[in-house]
Amino acid sequence: MSKTVYQRLALGNYLDLTVPTATAEYTLGVEVEMLVSGETAKKVYKYVKAGSALTAKGAYVIANTGTPGAEVTTAAPATTAVPVQGCVANVAFTSGYYGFVQIEGDTTVVSTGATTKLNTATLANGVTTVTDEAGTTETALTVGIFKDTLGATGDATLYLLGNGKKVTIA
Repeated sequence: MSKTVYQRLALGNYLDLTVPTATAEYTLGVEVEMLVSGETAKKVYKYVKAGSALTAKGAYVIANTGTPGAEVTTAAPATTAVPVQGCVANVAFTSGYYGFVQIEGDTTVVSTGATTKLNTATLANGVTTVTDEAGTTETALTVGIFKDTLGATGDATLYLLGNGKKVTIA
């Protein structure tokens, strides 16, 4: 008979989701799920170490390394056929700081070009924005679904598919 172990994490303060720190406050890789009053979809955050400076509303990938103290870190998307987990930094991070990035749920992210509501979104090589896939069918590249239509580059509302969803990057 197999057993499943679950870890329940209580944040020291709700602001811990929005304030990166110079030292680790939680275990790297830990995930926090939350349902905000009045919203219908949960949000999931993962605790990481910033591999470089992160821009607020920027799209990144989560990389696993063998570096002690930085086993779960962030990186700019780069072409890969090996699936990686996408994330959004809801606040700016200083390089090397620890904090939570969002991996699932409604968020705001910078888009490259126009977006169409209900179209799928993808990460692209070398940029920290999401791009409209010009269709509603999920692909191996799909990181989320746009919730609004924009006529040009800007802040787009996106539902991150997350929580285990990994994508390739073209």
